[in-house]
Amino acid sequence: ETGAAFDAQAAKPGTPYLGTYYEISSCLRPDSLGYSQIEQVKTAKFACYLLYNGILGDKRPASGNVLTREVLTALLALHATTPEPAAPLLVYGEACRLGQERLKQANVTFKHIPYDVKGR
Repeated sequence: ETGAAFDAQAAKPGTPYLGTYYEISSCLRPDSLGYSQIEQVKTAKFACYLLYNGILGDKRPASGNVLTREVLTALLALHATTPEPAAPLLVYGEACRLGQERLKQANVTFKHIPYDVKGR
């Protein structure tokens, strides 16, 4: 999704939170001596979540990996504790039971888990 390697240090173990993807932009900023300094601006693009059976404490096959109202509520509560709680959410899961309007309202993009990924 990002073209960047997964940073396990950014994840919260035992939760579906995998980390936040940042875009870093560089720009020149003049200083008082007339020289330009490079300034880097770090912008949170999205926080990534992976839903799978049991991650939220529910062992039933139909729960945990499907984005439902209850799962979304749990994700939003978890997201509020991350370093970038205002960042949009990118959620990977088996299925989504929510409509586009609700996803938009919660600032969530849902994508199906890519089961057919093959190594090079």
